[in-house]
Amino acid sequence: AGTRQWLHAEDSAPAADRGPAADDETESLRAKAREAAAGGNLAAALDTLEDARRRLGERSARAFPLRMEQARLLAQAGHAQAAVPLAEELEHGLEARGLADWQPELCLEALCICHAVWSGLETPEARTRAATIAAAICRIRPSRSPFL
Repeated sequence: AGTRQWLHAEDSAPAADRGPAADDETESLRAKAREAAAGGNLAAALDTLEDARRRLGERSARAFPLRMEQARLLAQAGHAQAAVPLAEELEHGLEARGLADWQPELCLEALCICHAVWSGLETPEARTRAATIAAAICRIRPSRSPFL
């Protein structure tokens, strides 16, 4: 039910906020943030993504990939602990929306990011979470298994 409501909200969004142009804009924002982070300005990258998320509204389907990018950038920069709340939010969003069935590629990308976050920590809980997520990745696409 949650996924249908989420998709319905996207269908009712103004034309400028959905469709290929909107997807291009979201990807452009993600690329801009990656570029800023690569240039040493992680804070600006995260702020760019957060500003866009707020503009779109957190319930927007387009906000989810922006949150994914924030978690990815933090994990890649070695700030896995800072990315934990984002990874938890992503995991909850995947489960609540049933995205493995509706958008398996988006789900797979989010799971890979969450795996990177949990793998960046040295606690028993983090190792358990990483292993659970790795198993979920294998169920969606075995070739993307972190165990390979």
